[in-house]
Amino acid sequence: MKLLNHYRKEATYGKTYSLLKPLTDQLMKEDGRSVKHFFFQESNGSDYDRWAVYQLDFENESYTAVIKPEGVKEEDARTLNVDTRFSGQLWSILRAYDVESWNGFDGKDTAVTDGIGFTLRIVLSDGSEIEATGYMEWPEHYNTAADKVHELFLDAYQTVG
Repeated sequence: MKLLNHYRKEATYGKTYSLLKPLTDQLMKEDGRSVKHFFFQESNGSDYDRWAVYQLDFENESYTAVIKPEGVKEEDARTLNVDTRFSGQLWSILRAYDVESWNGFDGKDTAVTDGIGFTLRIVLSDGSEIEATGYMEWPEHYNTAADKVHELFLDAYQTVG
């Protein structure tokens, strides 16, 4: 599944996050699952360039990430080949902040017409799915988990820049 149109810069990313490595290894051993598909979009108003969009897919025995940070035009989004460590770090973040408990979250503040919203869709290696959306309402631990996801994807984006 492709996220953005044909405007992509491709690169390879394989940096190890030394601070997350022990947590990543421990959680992977305990859980045994991995991320097969991850889609996260956070909108900050109606201007698309202010949206952050991250996607990770496991296909043909490899991971590909599509990264469009907030403030970056769509044509400057990057498609990166990432390693299993990146996917493991993402799964560690999701587990650390109990993102599985967000499944089915659909919070909306209809009184706000130009606020902040998010969409999240995850498919795990065991076939389980996590879907959540929100508009000016967020599940527990959202801000911290979203900040960590932004850090992970932004670091990959900037490293290959």
